[in-house]
Amino acid sequence: TTMAAKRGASRILGTDVRMDLWEAAQYRPACSHGPMLLFEEFERDGDSRLFFACSALRSAQCPTVAYPCTQLIVDTSVTSPSSQDERKLETFYRMKKAAKRLFCQDCQHLVAGVDRQKHSKHVLIDRVSRKQLLRPSLLLQPASSNKSNAQYFFQTKEVDFIQHTLTKHGCQHVLCLGCPRLHERLVQPWLHALLESGTAPTPSPPSMLWDLDPRFAQFATIATYTRFNMFNQHFFAPEQASTSLSYLQQCQAVVIDPPFGAPMGAFGATLNWLRACNPNLIVFVYFPYFNKNTLLELAPWLSMSDYCVDYDNHPTYKSKGGRPSPVRIYTSLNLAELHLPKDQGYWFCQACQQWSHPNNLHCAACGRCTSDDGRTPVHCPLCKTCVKPNRVHCQTCQRCQPVKHTCRTASDIAPSLCHVCGQTGHRRNKCPKRAKLGKTHDQDSTTPVPSLSDQAM
Repeated sequence: TTMAAKRGASRILGTDVRMDLWEAAQYRPACSHGPMLLFEEFERDGDSRLFFACSALRSAQCPTVAYPCTQLIVDTSVTSPSSQDERKLETFYRMKKAAKRLFCQDCQHLVAGVDRQKHSKHVLIDRVSRKQLLRPSLLLQPASSNKSNAQYFFQTKEVDFIQHTLTKHGCQHVLCLGCPRLHERLVQPWLHALLESGTAPTPSPPSMLWDLDPRFAQFATIATYTRFNMFNQHFFAPEQASTSLSYLQQCQAVVIDPPFGAPMGAFGATLNWLRACNPNLIVFVYFPYFNKNTLLELAPWLSMSDYCVDYDNHPTYKSKGGRPSPVRIYTSLNLAELHLPKDQGYWFCQACQQWSHPNNLHCAACGRCTSDDGRTPVHCPLCKTCVKPNRVHCQTCQRCQPVKHTCRTASDIAPSLCHVCGQTGHRRNKCPKRAKLGKTHDQDSTTPVPSLSDQAM
């Protein structure tokens, strides 16, 4: 049950993460996923409320879910429980020397052969090879508990493409945020050499994985993995933060595959934080085309490419039935420098100076390749723009609509109103009456934040 559902979702217009207030706050309560984020929830009666919630789950699955907030104050008693999440690297090395390596599908852990009896009632994978040790995403069951924390793995052709692109641009050190299959491909030779000789072939590995999933720790070294929450920039083991940040500052590229249902404001803050730490960083972000405007508003230095990304274990985010996947690669590169694979039909548009999808034909009237969804659009001379191929111009509506639709003129459409002040001309995130630090828009005074013990749900 989500927080919105518990309070009656029918009266909730929406929820925004308030990074402006969060970044200025001296007080940030913590849960098991690090510092909680500050959210503002908008109701149909024009009211809103501020509250802290888990940055990763935002649901009742987190031990400390949310509590009201009308004032941000200093509280030194709340600390992040990162000491509970320290990795146990000895597991990895013990498996290296074991006569038999097992993997328990129930526990999701590597198990030494001598400990088989302890898992007698569990499903075990026998004789885990070194190749499997270097590709843990083939052993681990993908997390699927909720849309904010579900795991979806790239198909092989996606890993091939991004690896080729990274090599082409001279990226010898790559930071992977939530891209375990790419990380496995890049780091495999380095880890293999380490396992064979006991000595790292180079001081820094070609890839480092920052991921929220602690299961990857058992397949890694301190140089190749750290547990990290990309929505609050939290390192679960503080002693690893300096090593991880040093790698960020020396790497040439970062590849990010975030949960698509996560708070966009927090993700945008992390994107800009990464770039501030390393201004020369080449950035690749995997995200749906239909969130293009939101993402580019948060990180205007990104551009959306036409490359369609397929996932192995997702029912929708893959090409099927002649319709491409909705996921695209956004990048800080000039799109002319992101060479898309010709063997998949991608072509270079001289007019746009970028690579386009096979179905994305250049429109001379619009002056650009206009398709975002991977289908060939149709130019409407009356609308003076390209439209989706399943639409026709309706004289009553005075715009292109699906063939089956209910006609409405411009006067029939209610104006879009701001959820905060009820006026037109702006959205709620740009409203001048939006909640300020220390008070909400309908309050004249501030109230101290209750303690966690009093307000935990």
